[in-house]
Amino acid sequence: MGAAARLVDSLAHQHAGGRWLATGGGGYDVYRVVPRAWAHVWLAANHAPVPAETPAAWRDRWAEDARRYGQSPMPDGFDDPCSVIEEDNDVYQCVQIGDRVYYTEAAASALGFAVALAWFFGIYGILQGLKGVTPGKALLGVRTVDEQGGTPGIGKALGRSVLWIVDGIPYCFPLVAVITGFSTKGHRRVGDMAAKTFVVGKDDAGRPVTV
Repeated sequence: MGAAARLVDSLAHQHAGGRWLATGGGGYDVYRVVPRAWAHVWLAANHAPVPAETPAAWRDRWAEDARRYGQSPMPDGFDDPCSVIEEDNDVYQCVQIGDRVYYTEAAASALGFAVALAWFFGIYGILQGLKGVTPGKALLGVRTVDEQGGTPGIGKALGRSVLWIVDGIPYCFPLVAVITGFSTKGHRRVGDMAAKTFVVGKDDAGRPVTV
């Protein structure tokens, strides 16, 4: 909020002779958010520095009310820790849980994404495409095959895996996969129907699939 207010003030001085009007709406989290938000606006408009801490007297005055409405503890600083941390260009994402702050740097996030992509392509594309298995399928004793019972190939394996985007809807539970798995001929989810693949027992692999 402070950065936004200072940006508006800067633009106002460039294009409107320093005049700007601040309005507000909502009112959520009235003890922790609203006072600090308006304090930032006032400080920006008056070109005053942001204090390191919120006034102790203010925290003490409203602490009990905030606790009553589930908005405690009162914040010590004018900015949330993540707001301060995210000003560093190297920080990719930040989350605060209780009194602890967790963040990842951009380089680490890029590396994590590259590793995840390599894992996806290696396991669900190459291994499944050439051998018909993933670690989970090997554990359960099933195989992914094409219509002739052979290994599906990398393209089909990747296709059926990418379509978990559809099968996984609504994402908290793979409802589409469950419905199509139980209701379609051959008990196939959308990814298998699109890629023309089947999941069969390992003893049935190598034989043409009869539905």
